[in-house]
Amino acid sequence: ETLKARLAELRARRHELEKVREEVIRRLKNIHNRITLRRKEARDMWKKKYFTEKKKMPPLEERVQQLQNDLDQIQKKTLVVMNQESKHAPQTDVKIIVVLLTSQDNRVQFTKMQYSIQDIRYQLDQAKLRLTTDIK
Repeated sequence: ETLKARLAELRARRHELEKVREEVIRRLKNIHNRITLRRKEARDMWKKKYFTEKKKMPPLEERVQQLQNDLDQIQKKTLVVMNQESKHAPQTDVKIIVVLLTSQDNRVQFTKMQYSIQDIRYQLDQAKLRLTTDIK
């Protein structure tokens, strides 16, 4: 009889533990679903921001390219004008004009170098963005 009582007690304990286990599993599934939903919402929000920014980029890139072309044309015209002025200037001012031309040419080269560096940085940022997009 003590064995029967012990067996009944163990069965009752097992049922209680199974109920506790089921409750824990249910809670964990609920927590897992909430975490999954948050991740999904964050990913969707990130994708939405990414694509809205991506839609904005082509007109901006076109404008930047147009402005860079305009700047290059202005610099070329300036160099042409300065070269023409140096040809028509009196011989005494030739040294000054040569110095001005070289400094102007250096400025143009410096500006072009800055633009190329900015362009490389932009391309690097775009590559990073594509990689993070591919990873996500």
